[in-house]
Parts: sequence; structure tokens; C-alpha cells
Amino acid sequence: MYVMFVNTSIAECYCWTTFQARCVNIFCMEEAYAAHLAELYFDVSAAWRGVEIKVWGFDDKMAVLMESLLGYFGDLGNRLTREEFNAVKESVRVYIQ
Repeated sequence: MYVMFVNTSIAECYCWTTFQARCVNIFCMEEAYAAHLAELYFDVSAAWRGVEIKVWGFDDKMAVLMESLLGYFGDLGNRLTREEFNAVKESVRVYIQ
């Protein structure tokens, strides 16, 4: 699945999607552990064209996991504290350089 952003440069899009992917990975730590126990795996990463979400494994709960991951994208503004924002922003800045 790709989430596309319109009217931005490729570099801006990549920075933003990297930021979002890192936030979602931080916030879904509990789901990651539970999914691993159920032999489900996922990867949320930035791609040049948007955010890429991969879900795989041998469990009928893949749709539930995907729904949970997508829910984090819609709720980042409510979950993210100023300190977390600054920490993720700095990690993205270091990664991009």
C-alpha cells in the first residue's frame, strides 16, 4: 500500500514519509510483539513514492494487524508528544543527511 502526497518535492515527500513510518513503528511496539507470537510480521517504511506497509505470515489476523497499523497513521497527531516529535524529527534529520 502506498500513501501518496501531492504537490511536494520527492525529497520533502521522502522526509515526511520517513517521519511517519518511524512514528508508526514506535507506537506499534505492543502489536509487533503480539504479531510476532502469532507468526505475523510487518514492516512500515518510507519509499520514494509514499509509505509502504507490508504484512505477511500464516494467521487469519493479518487484516486486523493491517487495520491497526493504518489506524496509527490517522492518529499520529493525538499520540505524539512534543518530546517524541522532536526526537523522531532529529533521528530523521540525521538519517537523511
